Amino acid sequence: MSNTIEFFNKNFGRHLVEQTGDPLADASRALSSGHQMAKGGTAQRIASGWAVITDKGSTLQFKLAAKGLRYSEQTRYEAWLEALENWTGEPLLLIEFDKKPVPVGNLTRTFDLRAVAVCSPTGVQVFDWTQEPGPDAPLAQRALWNLKTKLAKNAAATAA
Repeated sequence: MSNTIEFFNKNFGRHLVEQTGDPLADASRALSSGHQMAKGGTAQRIASGWAVITDKGSTLQFKLAAKGLRYSEQTRYEAWLEALENWTGEPLLLIEFDKKPVPVGNLTRTFDLRAVAVCSPTGVQVFDWTQEPGPDAPLAQRALWNLKTKLAKNAAATAA
């Protein structure tokens, strides 16, 4: 099994930067360098949005010109909820992008829904997705749970 940095580069980073054989440096460049945008213009660092990275493919909200990635207009919570609700047991990497780059040290894969990791520039939120969040639960868990509850209520109302 590959480590998290190799997983990141294989499924995401290689679409953004040339792989040099130094996985740590390659991942760091992918996260902190400017990349061509789909709409053209100057290269920009991924400074907002989200990514869902799996062995079956990776989806990103920030629309780059990079080939090999899927793009989505979902919100981060919609995309992450879909990934968690359809999880097949394969490793999963959830990333939240912001003004500062995500440090390579914050990349953490999810291997179990009882320890879901959401990586961001400020750290990693880890939570048990199989349990309803308490008041001190991480923001991502509470937001995902609220969205899950709202969608279930909407589906029930539509079915009635």
